[in-house]
Amino acid sequence: MAALTGDRPPGLYRVPPPIERDALARLCQNYNLQLICLDGEKITTKTEFLQAAAQALQFPDYFGYNWDAFEDCLTDWDRLTGKGAILLYTQPENFAKANPKDWSTLVAILHSTVADWLKGNLSLYVLFVTTSSLLGEVEVL
Repeated sequence: MAALTGDRPPGLYRVPPPIERDALARLCQNYNLQLICLDGEKITTKTEFLQAAAQALQFPDYFGYNWDAFEDCLTDWDRLTGKGAILLYTQPENFAKANPKDWSTLVAILHSTVADWLKGNLSLYVLFVTTSSLLGEVEVL
């Protein structure tokens, strides 16, 4: 995968399905990255997204289920092992289509988080697995 071999910098990317999760997991192990999977099949609201993200990202019990708390938890590197992470988000178009304003907020937070992680010499790749063009200006990988 181009992102892991250094051909692409950390960032947000749209990846067409299917994704072979086992192969991606092996690559993550080889590059000392955590693989975090977020299934967007039933995510259409901010609340649903934050609940699913808190579970997938193993946020602490005190997580406040709002955008500020989401961003704070994403930038808490103490829970991270390795050199970074890949967040594999399948079917993100469900959220993007149902709530474009919250989707824009999420994308802005993720872009900011990628930049923040880089300051700590950590890599964050967010892979949106979809063929939809609803994601805005997310680069195709």
